[in-house]
Amino acid sequence: MLIVLETIRRLYGQAAQSPILTFTVELLVLLLIAYELFSDRFHRRKIRRRSKRILCCFIAGTELKTTVPGRHAAEEDVILWRQRAGQWSAATNAQLAKYSAQSSAAFLRTHAHEAGQHFFYVANSAQMDYFTLREQLENLHAIIERPEVYF
Repeated sequence: MLIVLETIRRLYGQAAQSPILTFTVELLVLLLIAYELFSDRFHRRKIRRRSKRILCCFIAGTELKTTVPGRHAAEEDVILWRQRAGQWSAATNAQLAKYSAQSSAAFLRTHAHEAGQHFFYVANSAQMDYFTLREQLENLHAIIERPEVYF
């Protein structure tokens, strides 16, 4: 602070000795410091709050993954599970889209389902939805791991 004031005094001569100018410069420097301090804290708090909400979506998706219908499940159970998987995906994407388009795009990015890839413990009609769910959970995990990149 003293260095700044001394520099101003040397640049402008005796005019810098004015108490109003000194007070103004000190006030501006204090406001800049306060802005830097509080904006950083606010941003970290916002990221933490968003990460907690996304973690709840991740937990719900993991529970959905564990309840996948088996090979001999009734078709009604498979249809119900597929609907819940679609609703989870839409709700999670809507939550991410509120935060940033980048996080939403990263969540929806999935690879093509390979013809040879088959989950033997999953009902045939739920294979594609299960594959998509797994991919989206991996993407969501990556978003949770590095939230500062997406938010």
